[in-house]
Amino acid sequence: MISGLFDPHKSFLSLKIVWVSVIFLFLFSLIIGLVILANSEFVIDLSFIGFNLFISAFKFPLAIAALIIPIVALLAANHRSEQTKEQIRVTNAQNVFSNYYKHIDEFNKYLSSRVDKEVDLRFSHSNIYPFASEGDYSFSENLISLLSQFNELPKDLLNNKPEDSNEPLPTEIKKKYYKIIRELYGHVYRDPNDFTKYISRRLEKDYSKTFLFESKALIEHVLTVIEIIETFCKFTINYVSPINELEPSNLDMEMIYVHINPSNGTIIVPPMNKKEQTFEQANSLLIELLKTHSVKINSPN
Repeated sequence: MISGLFDPHKSFLSLKIVWVSVIFLFLFSLIIGLVILANSEFVIDLSFIGFNLFISAFKFPLAIAALIIPIVALLAANHRSEQTKEQIRVTNAQNVFSNYYKHIDEFNKYLSSRVDKEVDLRFSHSNIYPFASEGDYSFSENLISLLSQFNELPKDLLNNKPEDSNEPLPTEIKKKYYKIIRELYGHVYRDPNDFTKYISRRLEKDYSKTFLFESKALIEHVLTVIEIIETFCKFTINYVSPINELEPSNLDMEMIYVHINPSNGTIIVPPMNKKEQTFEQANSLLIELLKTHSVKINSPN
């Protein structure tokens, strides 16, 4: 049966297909009966013989007329089926609507004390779960794709390391990853001004424009955005991070620093009780760290 003919919002007797079917069968039966009557010689006989003859003579048109009952029953059954489907659809729609706002409410409760007060949680929710209003609570494919691209960072830094350690990080690498960082922040912050504090950095006194410290700054900014974005994602209990080894506990930027005691013998307190470390030592340490994580991240296991 064609569903479009059975409007579940109408009563059965108000459906056109019901009356069309009944009238068609009745008229067809009547026409056949008239044809039989016109081409046969009958006399009026009110005895049982006459009635039996009537039944026998008009068996075919009567059989057609009798089809009205099962066909109407079939149409009624199909109409009830359409009404049941509509009831299920409405119930599911109500459940999706209710679950959607419950999801938003729980999302807000979970994150209200975990993220910046500047964050518009409704805005974040709509970007992280773009199909939630349809009952699909899977993560934004774009969000996961952007996070996954950070796995290539150690390899990209190694492959684009300048020959001279005093030279800066190539501009195309900085543009590539800071673009990803901004796009990720854009998933949770409505106003770009609210996350600029996370992509600014303190300039080193002597080495700010070198590969060492520009790479360090980039890695720190990447680690920060990963931590912030995954705070939102971890609202979903079964969230699995697409990041392999790029975590603060595995890629410790606190190890990358330059500290040299004055040559005049003046005693100073090293920052955070760090030992003396030259620029060359810090640069070598960064390279070894990138090599280690580049191998881990690109390992098949």
